[in-house]
Amino acid sequence: MDKNYSEKSCSACKLLSVPWPDTTQLGLLVLRLGVGALMFVHGKEKLSMLLDGQGSQWLDPLGIGATLSLFLAMFAELFCSILLMAGFLTRLAALVLIINFSVIVFVFDPRTPWNASYELGVVYLVAYAALFLTGAGKISVDHYLVGKLLKSRDC
Repeated sequence: MDKNYSEKSCSACKLLSVPWPDTTQLGLLVLRLGVGALMFVHGKEKLSMLLDGQGSQWLDPLGIGATLSLFLAMFAELFCSILLMAGFLTRLAALVLIINFSVIVFVFDPRTPWNASYELGVVYLVAYAALFLTGAGKISVDHYLVGKLLKSRDC
């Protein structure tokens, strides 16, 4: 066997399978910023609808009123996305977004699964569940504040 071929394939294996040093933290940051920024846009649209007085035109999947449903969706998608991007109260923000997307995926229209809209909702739900389980990571306000708190208590 050609030695150069063997070395190249070994290098490719290492690139694909060997963990990179501390890229998990960078990966969590990318995930938080990515899903946060994408959802923030949807939240801004819902805020505009509320400010324009279009709340009564919104859907009411839980039977709590269209305007309240719109407000809760806007709060989750706008304000919780900001918290998520900053990495501040990350698990709480992710939990609110999990609830929001559980309503979208399982309550709003569960009869039409696996169309593009449903699939995208599931993708967001999975991303928020992952962030809820992992937390924000080291590149976050949460990590900074917990570090400060532990130092002030001499832990």
